[in-house]
Amino acid sequence: MKRLAITLGDPAGIGPEVVARALSALPADAGAIICGPADIFMALVFKHGRGAAAKSVVHAPVVEDWRAVQASRSRFVLIDTPEYSLEDLRWGISGAKEGRAAWHALEQGLALALADPRIALVTAPVSKASLLAAGFKHPGHTDFLAERTGARAVMMLQAGELRVVPVTAHLPLAAVPAALSAELIVETLAVLDRELKLKYRLRRPRLAVSALNPHGGESGTMGGEEEAVIAPAVARARARGIDAAGPFPADSLFTPARRKTFDVAVCMYHDQALIPLKMVGFDRGVNVTLGLPIVRVSPAHGAAFDIAGQGVARATSMKAAIALALQLTGTKR
Repeated sequence: MKRLAITLGDPAGIGPEVVARALSALPADAGAIICGPADIFMALVFKHGRGAAAKSVVHAPVVEDWRAVQASRSRFVLIDTPEYSLEDLRWGISGAKEGRAAWHALEQGLALALADPRIALVTAPVSKASLLAAGFKHPGHTDFLAERTGARAVMMLQAGELRVVPVTAHLPLAAVPAALSAELIVETLAVLDRELKLKYRLRRPRLAVSALNPHGGESGTMGGEEEAVIAPAVARARARGIDAAGPFPADSLFTPARRKTFDVAVCMYHDQALIPLKMVGFDRGVNVTLGLPIVRVSPAHGAAFDIAGQGVARATSMKAAIALALQLTGTKR
């Protein structure tokens, strides 16, 4: 049986709610190990759960040691988070205590995925500020997972057939040009090429590389990164047998006709990649971390503290993340 280790993310956000709602979409031949505050999740299962899935969770054991999961025959298992419970919860208000709870759940989920190749990791959204307040040393999930596994990780987001990758991610826009290098772009393309062949079964992935500046730099008159950095990186990748092309002006890369010509758009910074993705499929976008020795997927939205606890959060993106995680399970390197 395939299993997912699902972390609840920041307990004061919408993560617990969307996980509880999304369990109804879990196939009957798959199981889930829920990592996070057990009493919060159980309360939400009663409120938002559906049918057999909710009943199964209600009767599943709550364990403190993730190793006990290996001995459990339950389809659903809860791994409780110490030092955080329903009594601590203030919907929409997050700080160091919530950050520690989210961090603990992430540690548990990662341990499970590393221990068993049949388990993929699905992470609900966290608050970066709360994690940092708790002592977390990384800007987000991706960097943490890369360091803990010793991997070169690449963040890919997808909505339906559209897949995008930001070469630089959580940086101020002013810091992007200095952070770009031919080496970084080539490494990103290499990880993508390998992982799309392995996990997505694409024989020859087509990678479209965007420009950084307007109109592709206009032969250097609107910026020199295209000629000095991006085009040489594309040439080096092609010399390694990678089907990469570009740099293409970003303002025309995502038209319906152009999207048919590539499998992944490789962009130079965060919003250049995520704006078109969220325009195409905001409610069904998912985030996949490629390059790890595990499968890790998450919904492509944040903790949404402004609507937490109101019962209005949509679980579409979490359901898509669960479906993709199950699809990719068993394709680890």
